[in-house]
Amino acid sequence: MALLAAVTVAGPLMPTSLQAATWPPNLGLPGSPCVPIDAGPLPTPLGPGVSTNGLGPGAPAYYEIGLPTGVYAGLRPKAVMLAIHGGAWFVVGPAAAATERLEVERWRAAGWLTVNISYRGCADSIADVSWFYRRVREIMGPGYEICATGSSAGGQLATLLATTFPDLGCAIGQAAPTDLAGLATETAYDLLNGAFDQTFGPILTQGWAAAAFGTDAASLGVASPILHAANVRARLLLAAAYDDMAVPFQQATDLAAAVKAAHPDAYVDAYRLAPGLDGFIHAGVSPQALSDYRAREDALVAPLLPAPVINDPGLFIPAGTVLTGSASDPSAAIASVAITFTPAFGGAPVVRTAACSRCGTSWVTWSVDTSGLAAGFSTAVAAATSAAGNVGYSFVPGIGLLIR
Repeated sequence: MALLAAVTVAGPLMPTSLQAATWPPNLGLPGSPCVPIDAGPLPTPLGPGVSTNGLGPGAPAYYEIGLPTGVYAGLRPKAVMLAIHGGAWFVVGPAAAATERLEVERWRAAGWLTVNISYRGCADSIADVSWFYRRVREIMGPGYEICATGSSAGGQLATLLATTFPDLGCAIGQAAPTDLAGLATETAYDLLNGAFDQTFGPILTQGWAAAAFGTDAASLGVASPILHAANVRARLLLAAAYDDMAVPFQQATDLAAAVKAAHPDAYVDAYRLAPGLDGFIHAGVSPQALSDYRAREDALVAPLLPAPVINDPGLFIPAGTVLTGSASDPSAAIASVAITFTPAFGGAPVVRTAACSRCGTSWVTWSVDTSGLAAGFSTAVAAATSAAGNVGYSFVPGIGLLIR
């Protein structure tokens, strides 16, 4: 109970009390309070490798931990992805968390451990998500990268984590409201005329936020990532569908500009997905746009992931000698190993694919024949490529080989 009590204590990210209720709950209108609604039981059973325990006592809400799948099943996870569902800050529970399953399955198949969370909703949303991040960090330790992805209200909570925790590796906001006070003055897509001239959707979104966090500017500011942009150290991807009628794309571009103004070298990618029939948050997008978005996700996390480790072949060898070594990647299967031989005193490099024993696992031995290489001094650089496309090179840039 101590942990549960701790997450409800007001801190720097807890807004002020709500205004008195004068309307039924969750309408997004002034005076309509935020009241959590459980979206119901799980629509489908938990799949293999998914559990609802592991974080210990005190979790404020439902969660699912998913282990890596596919070629990464049984391997050490590359990193951890915290997934946060949307629902206007009041739709919560197992079924709400299940809406993020397609997203987490993609990350699991890429070798990630996922923690798909819900929260108690309304004024407890920020504290609950922060509790989950702190607990995952406590369990995983400093050696793991942790990222957060969220949709709509979950995107606001994910990007707010980036303003609070400097050790968050990256944050993804899909249709994320990032400037809650500014929503009412921005326009969004109008389905009736195809223009960006309606304010009903943004005002409604602001109304739900005000009910959850407080109607005054100070409370909305506390919950608005844009007002804490200078604190962001994580890599950011902010995406929205072209036809989004609830959250203007300006919410993404304004946060991107604020972060870049505070940190010119920051990595911030704001991307608007072209319209189409493929599912996204708040609107459909084109297959090509969705493919491009997935590539941007991969680019976001690529620098955070471990590369394969390969040993150095430190040998002086006669021509025809077989050079051997090993390579390992604790988070992925090694797909191939290649050795580049470069003559020290001029001449074209020669790249040879190594014979690989146990390729397709996380630890391999390799060998390469040096027959036919020009005599003289050469350097050899070994490169191992994992199934995920990560490349690791010899620790030493080049090993001197005297080919006789």
